[in-house]
Amino acid sequence: MRLREAPGGAFFHHRDTENTEKDMSYLEEVLEAQRVDGLIEEALRARRQSIEEALTGGWAEGAPRFYYGGSFGKKTLIAAHFDLDLVIYFPAGDPKELYTAVERRLRAANHASSRHNVALRLAYTQGMHVDVVPGRALDGTYYYAELYANDRGSTRRTSLKAHIDLARSGDRSTIRLLKLWRWRHGVPVGSFVLELAAAHALARGPAATLEDKLECVLRFLAERFLEARLVDPANPENVVTDDLREADKGLVMSAAQSAVRAPGWEWVVW
Repeated sequence: MRLREAPGGAFFHHRDTENTEKDMSYLEEVLEAQRVDGLIEEALRARRQSIEEALTGGWAEGAPRFYYGGSFGKKTLIAAHFDLDLVIYFPAGDPKELYTAVERRLRAANHASSRHNVALRLAYTQGMHVDVVPGRALDGTYYYAELYANDRGSTRRTSLKAHIDLARSGDRSTIRLLKLWRWRHGVPVGSFVLELAAAHALARGPAATLEDKLECVLRFLAERFLEARLVDPANPENVVTDDLREADKGLVMSAAQSAVRAPGWEWVVW
């Protein structure tokens, strides 16, 4: 493996041309090491089942439907840090009242929950948590829904299924590396913002290799994130970057700038 100089003077690992078919690049090796064991995925499914059982039956609004959200639904899990998002859509009802009713039902089933904007967060051992996201489906497709945003005290129309489609149709390898970078360096930015940033940056031009793609997104975060306007693909009225604090945007940019100046990928993700 040798180092190449990237535009702007940053150095990144680049795979030698010899033996490329049998040797993985450093970033490919990192991704391979971040595969989540099948037993852990089974444990997450079991956790969903226990929560779903607590929330099934007895709803005047009608029987809800349950879906995987987050990294499990998007297939962007990384072994270093993961959680579970469980989406519960009701056919009717007021989003705020549904949020509160689901909270009561979880606590009655001895699930200690805390409010986390549109989600009710259930904390478990070793820092793992489950986010339960209640909402009211807008129609019989259950694709779009109205969620109650506790932080703002208002409802938000969106589609968590559209967010899953965006991630699955995008470059999941790059997204997983971005999530690992965020976790290793404590960067204050959510996964959804990283997914939108990746889609925006990579749409600007072709990036041939995994290294090129990750560098492209990091440069976008380093150079243009403060003024970036990233919009919810399910609802153009939801400007996701408007929900971020300016101080956090600055920290994201600073971390990305450090990444593109790093002497090698080992300083960015490991």
